Order: sequence, then structure tokens, then C-alpha cells
Amino acid sequence: MEEIFWKHTLAIEKDSLKRKRVVHAPSAGVEDQSLKRYFSMSSAARRHTKRVSKQGERARTHALHTQLDEMVPLRRAPEGGKLQSKRTVSQLLEDTVAHVRNERMRGSTSERKEVKEDVMEEEEV
Repeated sequence: MEEIFWKHTLAIEKDSLKRKRVVHAPSAGVEDQSLKRYFSMSSAARRHTKRVSKQGERARTHALHTQLDEMVPLRRAPEGGKLQSKRTVSQLLEDTVAHVRNERMRGSTSERKEVKEDVMEEEEV
């Protein structure tokens, strides 16, 4: 009886191992395709799809960095990066954060001045 139990248990474990398949989430470029179609593709086609989606991501990122590089002023000497202003991407991000903080501070002080002027006008009336 015990022998039958172990054989049956091993058979179930083998079946469960055969049926299990590691399913990895597809990259960003595969979202428009159904998962069933994606997983039925050959591995070469999947690699090609991932490669194309990565190239698209890199192109969009490069375009964003180029636009930011033109809009954000330099805060310190560039370190010889690949961007047009010779900044590195980390320098660009630091300058962007500093620029946004300055704009927010400038905006908040001008708002305070407007509120103060409104209060002074109300007091005069």
C-alpha cells in the first residue's frame, strides 16, 4: 500500500513539474500584443521584439534628454558629457531639479507678495 502511495505521489509531482512553465512579464513593447500571441512566438521573435522595444525606449529617452538640455540652464561647469551642452545625464538631472525648485520658490514668493498687496489694499479701504 505504501509503495503505491509513493508511486502515485511521484507521478503527481512529475505531472505538476511538466505543466509548470515560468512566465516572464513581457517588456513594454509587447503590451499591444496579446500575451497568448507573445508566448506562442518563437524565442528569436521574442528577442527581436524586446530589442526593438528597447531601441524605442532609448530613442524616447534620448529625445527627452535633448529637450531638457535645451531648456534647463547650466548651474556649474559641464563635465564633458555627450549632451549638446557637454553635461552628463546626472548633471542634467541635478540642474533640472535645482531649476524646478528655484521656479517653485520664485512662484511662492510672488504669490506671497500678491497676497500681502491685497491685504494692504483691504486695510486702506
